[in-house]
Amino acid sequence: MDLPKDLPDVDGFVAVEDCSRIGDIVYVRFEGGLWESFLIADCSGSRETSRWMDRNGIGFEVDYATAVRWDTVGYGADVEILVGQRIGYACD
Repeated sequence: MDLPKDLPDVDGFVAVEDCSRIGDIVYVRFEGGLWESFLIADCSGSRETSRWMDRNGIGFEVDYATAVRWDTVGYGADVEILVGQRIGYACD
């Protein structure tokens, strides 16, 4: 699925296991901080990666800029997650 040229104003981007969720927005709070909005912009794309995510309790992966901001580059973190809205992107 292609994302539109004009992306919504979000704090970051995440990749999830389920490709049908691309275009959804989720709200994530890291270490009791402020809620941040994230666009689901990517997915695992393979059964092997999906199984790895499930086996290791990985709900999603954040973009590099977020990992740097949260000081979590290279390792996981416990977060709180709220499911938001679906933007409803369509492929051109």
